[in-house]
Amino acid sequence: MSMGELRAQELIVGSLAATAAVTAGSTLASGQVPGLRLVVGLAFTGVGLATAAMVAPDLAGSLAVLILTTTVFVYGRPLMDAVSTLTGGTTATTTAPAAPTRKGSLLA
Repeated sequence: MSMGELRAQELIVGSLAATAAVTAGSTLASGQVPGLRLVVGLAFTGVGLATAAMVAPDLAGSLAVLILTTTVFVYGRPLMDAVSTLTGGTTATTTAPAAPTRKGSLLA
């Protein structure tokens, strides 16, 4: 079942808009202003995915969703922590336990 070029374009635009929102929100939450790097990166990504959608819409749509998923994994935690702080909730950041070390290990 083929996705079709129109559906791929919808996924690309939606994923890039959500990626921009998550990345900008996370950057603002850290006290910085999103720069030109974000805009240029999204523009090049959009053009590349739109070009790929003309040849292989299934691949381009899947890559757009993959880019959004990666963005959420990388920038989602700081954004959700900032939202929780603003709304009075608790933050999701926890301290991870120290990794066990073995005596005689190369890493110890």
